[in-house]
Amino acid sequence: IEEQKYSLFEKAYERLEDIRLEEQMQMAIDFIRNTRWGPDNKNYFWINDLEGKMILEPLYPHIEGKNCIIFKDLNNKEIFVEFIKTSRERGQGFVDHHGLGYDDNKSNPRVSFVRLFETWGWVIGTSVDLEDIGAYQEPEKVKLYFILPPIDEEPPIDDEGPASPA
Repeated sequence: IEEQKYSLFEKAYERLEDIRLEEQMQMAIDFIRNTRWGPDNKNYFWINDLEGKMILEPLYPHIEGKNCIIFKDLNNKEIFVEFIKTSRERGQGFVDHHGLGYDDNKSNPRVSFVRLFETWGWVIGTSVDLEDIGAYQEPEKVKLYFILPPIDEEPPIDDEGPASPA
């Protein structure tokens, strides 16, 4: 899912050459802000920079613009340090951590996938609770909703038509 989203993001970036950098960045943020995925469309993407500043956090917009480098998970792991380290060292990868569940306040093991968008120094990531993995079909039918028009192709469609925003 991340690969598909990132690919469309890169295509959009290539077509924005004549638009000012600030506008390009805002369009990318808007593009990602309302994207949801997964069986219940509860999974989302966030963006932080390489210094730990939160660029986009759809569920907690009050932390956007704040430095999150000191944030720790429920097991005291410095998760943004790990997200940045993984992105810098390998360009992309998985980071295991613990977080609050979607519907409760207990600690849930999670895995995040992060990928570096080197051009802007952004780390784009998404997470899933490990206990939710069983809800995903193999292969998962990806249902993403994009607020921008298609780049080179139609948005993913399943038998029910285009996915809708969560």
